[in-house]
Amino acid sequence: MRLSTQEEYGLRCLLAIVRLEGDGTGEPVTIEKIAAAEGVGYEHAAKMLRLLRRAGILDSVRGANGGYLLARQPSEISLWDALVALDPPLVGQGFCEAYAGHLDACVHAGPGCNLRALWTHVGNVLEGGLKSMSLEDLRSGRVPGARETA
Repeated sequence: MRLSTQEEYGLRCLLAIVRLEGDGTGEPVTIEKIAAAEGVGYEHAAKMLRLLRRAGILDSVRGANGGYLLARQPSEISLWDALVALDPPLVGQGFCEAYAGHLDACVHAGPGCNLRALWTHVGNVLEGGLKSMSLEDLRSGRVPGARETA
């Protein structure tokens, strides 16, 4: 299973905002600072931040001193909400229909489809796990089952 670059960098940009907001100034964080902190291109960071703002995860401030702020406390922002804002859920509406191959419709479509049941279960497990973790958990390293990587 793979996460998209957009999801990875989107979460990293959120963490950058948490760290940079935490410097005590209360000032919005500019796209330039966020992009530089995470080594992401300006346009790419701007796109992810726009998606997160539209989802109500970030607030934006216009003007010379403008930038982005979290719309809520980090403990109130679930990782699920952030990831869904950046990319649609693993199994959404029309999932099976999108994989019909050369056929007009998926031959497994319908209530008894074992594949749909599998992907729905995997999606539900992923959703439950990510809804139980907040941006604050990620910031503080309180991620259940996390392992150090070499």
